[in-house]
Amino acid sequence: MRPVTDAIFERKVTSVPLPLIPFSEWFDKVELSAKNASGENIKRIPAIKLLDFLPSGEMQSEVGGFTPFAIGMAQRVSLTVKELGAP
Repeated sequence: MRPVTDAIFERKVTSVPLPLIPFSEWFDKVELSAKNASGENIKRIPAIKLLDFLPSGEMQSEVGGFTPFAIGMAQRVSLTVKELGAP
């Protein structure tokens, strides 16, 4: 699977490839942009509108704050899931 950034660049949506950064770094940048944000900032950075729905502080779980699922039971009852080699 290729990063979305490659497809965006190849379709000339951006003139340069977008960098991939850790979610926590992106989140910090959006939070910083949201402080005293003007209507123009919110229009330019629509992710500011998502801050109320995302966890703040140190990220202790997966992207977006979703906790990883326990799949032990699924591995015991499904040969397919077991063979996927999931931890």
